[in-house]
Amino acid sequence: MFQSLLIATAFDATSRAAERQALHLARLTQARCVLVHAIEPIGRDVSEPTDPEVEAFYETLRKKAQEQLASAAKPFQEAGLEVELVVEVGRRWEVIVAQAAARGVDLIVVGSGPLMVEGRPRLSTTSHQVYLAADRPVLAVRTG
Repeated sequence: MFQSLLIATAFDATSRAAERQALHLARLTQARCVLVHAIEPIGRDVSEPTDPEVEAFYETLRKKAQEQLASAAKPFQEAGLEVELVVEVGRRWEVIVAQAAARGVDLIVVGSGPLMVEGRPRLSTTSHQVYLAADRPVLAVRTG
């Protein structure tokens, strides 16, 4: 079945629900897991050079995200699963899709919050964009 999973996390309640579902699935299949957090760039193209203060800001965010990923990985590690942690600056959906391809995972697991807000569909959510762009199965764990 699934030998490897990419679990996208934003460290929120929606992501935690996806992490729980991914952990359950990974336990059943003994899948290799890749936990990914993307730091959304603020008003700049990530490939452009920036000043040292901006780079220091992103480095602080990377370190904090690594700590949070390490915490999120504990239940996977306690279950005896292989876990890789990835933090990258970039548009969330692009990072998730690119990391899934680069690591050859079988399934992408993302959290999905409410798809309707004030009676209108939210079609630009990360989970929706991943679903549209991914070349492999996507499990969107609904929380609302």
